[in-house]
Amino acid sequence: MTANGGAALAAGGAGGSCDSKSPGSYAAGIHLLCDRGLLHNSGNLSDNGGGSLATSGGADGGHSSGIHLEGPVVENHGDLSANGGDTNPSSGRGGNAGNVLLHSIQGVTTNTGSLSSAGGTGAPGKAGSDGFIVVDDQIQ
Repeated sequence: MTANGGAALAAGGAGGSCDSKSPGSYAAGIHLLCDRGLLHNSGNLSDNGGGSLATSGGADGGHSSGIHLEGPVVENHGDLSANGGDTNPSSGRGGNAGNVLLHSIQGVTTNTGSLSSAGGTGAPGKAGSDGFIVVDDQIQ
């Protein structure tokens, strides 16, 4: 399942055009909630901000809205990513990452997948902020 933001197109790019300062798109977020029993995920869930393809100007990478899995018992065996989008390394700001939250109401969470919440790359000193990875109220 993906809720990724798309990359902004540079002027004259395939599928349309926009000015050279267009930022990457924001990702919508993924929320899987179960009110009873087991919430089981074995697929890869991606909620990454879109990268900016701008070749000039200060276009920023898109932000992630994050991933939230919650139920009485939570099992995750897939890869979850809520990363910020990258941008032009000479002038733009990287997109902020979203948070990855795995929460079991009964305190029984199993995770064998990878969890990623990294800010996007940008110009020097302008990287996006990393998000938090939280499993049953414990920051990882």
